[in-house]
Amino acid sequence: MIQIKELLIIPMASVMIYCVLFGPALAAEDTEEIDYILQIDWSDSFNYHSPDMVSHCYHIHSKKSTRWNNKRMYNPAYYGLPDDIVFSRGPGILEWTYIYSYGMKYAVRHNGQMYTNDSNAVDYIIGYLPKPEQSLSNNYVDNVYRTDVDYTFINNDITLSTKITCDWHHTTRHSRTVCTIFGCRTYTWTSKEYHHNSVNIADKIENVELWPAVKKEGINITITNHSGKYTTVSFNIPDNTTNIEINLDSNNHTATYKKYYYYYIKNDSGFYDMFDCNIVFRSDMAPYGSGCYLLPYQPDYNVTACVFTPFDKYDLNMTIIRTDIIETEPEEHDIQLLGSLLSVFLSLIVLYRGLS
Repeated sequence: MIQIKELLIIPMASVMIYCVLFGPALAAEDTEEIDYILQIDWSDSFNYHSPDMVSHCYHIHSKKSTRWNNKRMYNPAYYGLPDDIVFSRGPGILEWTYIYSYGMKYAVRHNGQMYTNDSNAVDYIIGYLPKPEQSLSNNYVDNVYRTDVDYTFINNDITLSTKITCDWHHTTRHSRTVCTIFGCRTYTWTSKEYHHNSVNIADKIENVELWPAVKKEGINITITNHSGKYTTVSFNIPDNTTNIEINLDSNNHTATYKKYYYYYIKNDSGFYDMFDCNIVFRSDMAPYGSGCYLLPYQPDYNVTACVFTPFDKYDLNMTIIRTDIIETEPEEHDIQLLGSLLSVFLSLIVLYRGLS
């Protein structure tokens, strides 16, 4: 029980006050009834594409014109590729190649700005088209390979690039006739001429910012003992966090505080849109002024805290400051006045809830 003996003058009001102050509390601000989440689970957020190179295929329609074939050969939809993909020239006997970014694997968008925690975590595809067989003329692909994708982060733009190499050879059939006194004999053989050609290709993701760093140390939390009657706790929240969770445990009491500054809605592109909010969940504690919360008195509160960004969770290394305040007893008429005011306040709360 709260050790505030003055409230015993109005025992029924005391019970109601305890329920109001230390019962579970929800958001200070309502949100719309939409399919949103308060914390992102990235393990189930996106179907990543394969980073392996894909070899596409096109068979020339011999009864159609070159223009007719080229129109289809360079149509991304024919291969099930995105409409905005850009084909680059192919090295050697490759018709074309590409690298295409679907965007960041981990990304949120807030007020039109895209954020990520890893500029190298890009969801991309790479592919190429060997020249159709009818136009190869004894040219054969031996191997196609690429270098590791290189990421360049400049002015909030991410450029991903790679080098595609095609090893191929051209075959030539030779023949020679040799005549002797025994007659003429024709010898045939095939020679191979090997080639090694490369080309650099790139794609760009524009206007992406890295999420700012979070300060995880030097966070202060103050626990104040008020004459052994009740306890208050206050703390500061690091910048660049999206929500915070604080737990206070003692032998006889446990309290939890969670605050969310944003909620998220997943869109069809695989990333999340982030919106401002002010949602608070708390149990067995109550607001006590600005940035301060009221708890039953316990001398042994242990505190753990963690903060979140859209991408990560961080345990805080807190400095706990414990203080004691000796408070004088209020006069009896002041206690009665306080009881009357609290009774009126609680009556208004009951009336308001009944009308809403």
